[in-house]
Amino acid sequence: MQPFEPSPIFEWNWNCDKNIVINQGGTSSGKTYSILQVLMLRALSEPNQIITVAGQDIPNLKAGAMRDIERIFDTTKLFASQLASHNRTDKQYKFKNSSLIEFKSYDNAQDAKNGKRDYLFVNEANGVPYDVFEELQVRTSRQVFIDYNPTAPFWAHHKLIGRADVQLFISNFTHNPFLDATIKAKIIAYKNTDPERWKVYGLGKTGSVQGVIFDRITWVSMLPDELRNIS
Repeated sequence: MQPFEPSPIFEWNWNCDKNIVINQGGTSSGKTYSILQVLMLRALSEPNQIITVAGQDIPNLKAGAMRDIERIFDTTKLFASQLASHNRTDKQYKFKNSSLIEFKSYDNAQDAKNGKRDYLFVNEANGVPYDVFEELQVRTSRQVFIDYNPTAPFWAHHKLIGRADVQLFISNFTHNPFLDATIKAKIIAYKNTDPERWKVYGLGKTGSVQGVIFDRITWVSMLPDELRNIS
């Protein structure tokens, strides 16, 4: 029995056995919160686990994932009762069974080479360079989770989605049964006021970069033989 009422997104991630689990979603779908719940349960059920939550920088993590984990501790008695220590300086939560959840950001790929872990969660992954992700995931022994709002295609679309070891979940506000009605109404309003924002933040579908001359581009790995460079 779960120590909390699970959302559909929690169930998707908890039951997924793929090596890399991608959560693409609109705003307020609950994807970050649900992934943290999954990782906290993994931490309690599997002693001595090291779990890294990575983001583009610490202020971004503080405003999002770190705020969410504090809310989970405040509302879930089981997690609070099993917390052994909270090191605010190192941004680490250690459980009584010696499992550890740490929040970190990395300046570059070289920085990301330091440390290994059992589970990795890359929060708002479109703000993290691919070479940093690559160094982190190759040093993760068990499972990798990523989430993002799909404002435009990035390395998750180009390098991960479609691989046999990757699972893609697409969510939106309708998958969050705990969403405040006022926030829900604001999201629905995008449908009539801002179609692109509705597509991305309302439906969780991949958007396009705004303000570009060519909005539909197919990238190729090499030029055709008959094409000549004219300078």
